[in-house]
Amino acid sequence: MRYQHWVHFIRSLIADVAVPRNRIVRVTGDGTGCTVATDGSLPLAGTSFEVDAKAGQPVDVAADRLPPVEYGAAVTLNQPLTAGADGRAVPAQAGDYYVGFAQEPGGEGDVGTYQFAPGKLEA
Repeated sequence: MRYQHWVHFIRSLIADVAVPRNRIVRVTGDGTGCTVATDGSLPLAGTSFEVDAKAGQPVDVAADRLPPVEYGAAVTLNQPLTAGADGRAVPAQAGDYYVGFAQEPGGEGDVGTYQFAPGKLEA
């Protein structure tokens, strides 16, 4: 089943590097920039939304409701998601920051939705 993407809060940040759409990002610098998250070691801001961005361009970051994200591994329903090496969502492990919980199962390369609810798993 595919959910419609429901997003009401979108924050515009400036890409420090090229940011593909539907990737998990983190805020950088003074809070106006972002980069593709490469793991769950730091807090996660949300996902890049709608379009790819080149370095220096604005990135719309979805941080609310049920945003889309591209999976980088097999994901099950309600699994906490963190960033893989390329910013795609992968299952969070103990001690990882997570961006939210998968709202549909999927495999590598699928675009699914997640309930935005950032946090950190206990180590």
